[in-house]
Amino acid sequence: MFAHDAVYARVSADEDRLAPGTTLGKMVTYVRPGQRVLDVGCGAGRLAKHLTAAGAKVVGIERQPEAAALARQHCTRVIEKDLDDLELLDPNERFDVMIFADVLEHLVRPDALLKSLARNLADGGFVLVSLPNIAYYKIRWRLLRGRFEYEPFGIMDRSHLRFFTRDTALELLRDGGFQATSVDAVYQVPFGRVDRYWPAMHATVGPVAPRLFAMQWVIKAELGPAPVR
Repeated sequence: MFAHDAVYARVSADEDRLAPGTTLGKMVTYVRPGQRVLDVGCGAGRLAKHLTAAGAKVVGIERQPEAAALARQHCTRVIEKDLDDLELLDPNERFDVMIFADVLEHLVRPDALLKSLARNLADGGFVLVSLPNIAYYKIRWRLLRGRFEYEPFGIMDRSHLRFFTRDTALELLRDGGFQATSVDAVYQVPFGRVDRYWPAMHATVGPVAPRLFAMQWVIKAELGPAPVR
């Protein structure tokens, strides 16, 4: 079970909010009204709720029946399939935006999923990917102390099968047939949680050493070669 599966199954999407400095809070800003969005691993519709409210048309993919049932309140359609099934969509279906929020790190072959869905990306479309940063300063400190311990959620979520730095996250996208056009991050410096305390401070101090203070990478990518900005 993905970490967000458990959370979304317990918490109604109507009770949720997207703080601006968080991963989903950043992702929602990329989507425009009228765009066709594929939310891969949509959970109970936490993100879909906000995308739909902003005028997007959202199709979700979710393997947990309980979460999928909740997501249908906010999606035009929810496909109940495991993401290891690479035949997820009709080959003729197209999306302007595909979102992989805290999903790819749970898969054995995330590049295979990216490749399989690339054919369903509309001309001029893009993907949004969030991945945890294994090089985050707290993880580095633990390794220096000889600790590599799994946790119920977060960077060391026990259901994570893959771990990424900024460079290997970009490499994964290239292996899947995509090239990053922008790389953002959710920062947390050593002064409290980013969604509760001084979010402006995290956003200001974090970029001073992004590979150290980024908890997650938020990447926009398109098919084919393009420069990272």
